[in-house]
Amino acid sequence: MQIKNLTFEELTKEDSDNNFRNEIFYVKDVDASMLTHYDIPLRLEAASFIFCKQGSIRFYLNAQQFEIKTDDLFIYIPKNILRTVESSPDMRCDTLIASLEFMKNTNLTTPNMPVYLYLRDTPILSLTEEEKENFNILSQINSLIHDNEQNAGIMRRLLFGIFAYKLQNIILSRIPESATHSVAMHNRQNELLHKFMELLAQYHKEQRSITFYANELFVTPKYFSTVIKKVSGRSPVDWINDSVIREAKAMLRFSTMSVQEIAYALNFSSQTFFGKYFKRLTGITPGEFRLRSAE
Repeated sequence: MQIKNLTFEELTKEDSDNNFRNEIFYVKDVDASMLTHYDIPLRLEAASFIFCKQGSIRFYLNAQQFEIKTDDLFIYIPKNILRTVESSPDMRCDTLIASLEFMKNTNLTTPNMPVYLYLRDTPILSLTEEEKENFNILSQINSLIHDNEQNAGIMRRLLFGIFAYKLQNIILSRIPESATHSVAMHNRQNELLHKFMELLAQYHKEQRSITFYANELFVTPKYFSTVIKKVSGRSPVDWINDSVIREAKAMLRFSTMSVQEIAYALNFSSQTFFGKYFKRLTGITPGEFRLRSAE
């Protein structure tokens, strides 16, 4: 089994009868039978919002298992590895998928960094009754998706912007004030962190050098390290290692590649070097992790 990359267009091309207009895709009352897209490991080039109205879904995000239950909202950040394990027979959910181009046109490609960092580790929100009311706006977006009038596209972006704004406030209410205050105090440094995260998503399989990322951002390695640590609370090395290990675990769990092939795919000079790196950061060898994942 290999990890399949899916663009927004590929993800939605077979669902032309659903509410879809090239940039945003909304499906109401998804049931267990409609999750066949996700029963293999996928890396999606799109953002996804799944609100579970009934039942439950178990899935892997990268190599970590999660479960969505009734009144939970799952937020998928593009380019992570997703695989559904199982869903309950009574599962029902509403799903909104937005293309990266649509996110760009809605000015949402530069995220609030405390929100991004929170969702990176906590992609599921359990919503209160009051918070659920904020998502009625999805039905308004849905009603405009099939509308071909001249202003329909503008309205979709405006409504999605409102949806994202409300969602951001819900997430911020769950983040300690000290974490949000730290980033808000340093807007330019926050932008450096954002650009680093973009580069890391693109190059983590090839580059583990602080100097590489600093050079790409036109700053010195010392300044780069100081700012990233100050704004995010973690050093660049920590962020790089975290991204590499997430990728390695996903490949070990989901792919049929040998450990040696994974080592070379992640730009390690040898399987031995990769094994020592993996064990230093996880406490077990790649082979041990693969065996435990298969249990």
